[in-house]
Amino acid sequence: MEGKYFQIILKRNLFLALREFRKYATKPSLSAVLENNVVQSIENSTMKPKGHPGIMKTKPLKIPSTIENSIQHLLQDKPIKSLLEEAATLARHLHGRHPPKEEHELKILSSKVEQDIDSRSKIDISVLSEESRKHVLKIKQKQVRRRFHECVYHWKPIPYNHHKGLLYLLGRSAAEFAVLLKIFSEMKQRLPNLAPRTIFDFGSGVGTTTW
Repeated sequence: MEGKYFQIILKRNLFLALREFRKYATKPSLSAVLENNVVQSIENSTMKPKGHPGIMKTKPLKIPSTIENSIQHLLQDKPIKSLLEEAATLARHLHGRHPPKEEHELKILSSKVEQDIDSRSKIDISVLSEESRKHVLKIKQKQVRRRFHECVYHWKPIPYNHHKGLLYLLGRSAAEFAVLLKIFSEMKQRLPNLAPRTIFDFGSGVGTTTW
């Protein structure tokens, strides 16, 4: 595999990661309150709203050459074209993946589904015979189960091996590097005296936090 072609691949993945960066961010419900000096500066036109201190900017990102060379060396004897196709498929799958719901979340969802079906039903079971009531309830249970399974994301674990690790490296390493660099850059700007001595990388990736 030619080095120039490999660099194009990494740059493309990095570009796509930056373009899609907002999709990786969480969206908490927060109420922002500006400091008085910031409000005064904006009102006095000495500070532009888009230039307030809360905006964090990072320099153009580039995969470190040591990492780039290591990945290139690791994949030099591999069928890069087929790996890229498989890596893209894995990346799409991971992007659309959701964590499995907790037990209490499943109970809440099941209850909501049942309430929705009850609200749409026009049958008054109180006037039915015992046999008819059982029949109606049986049909309702089937409807609840079917609707419930339609609403629940069917999560399955991904069995990782050496080959799947290479696919993850190709398809996700640049994106994860971009996101992590953005996070650590903001931490450095907000907390200049922060000097962590250890890192706990909890995830299913290839350890891009240590890059």
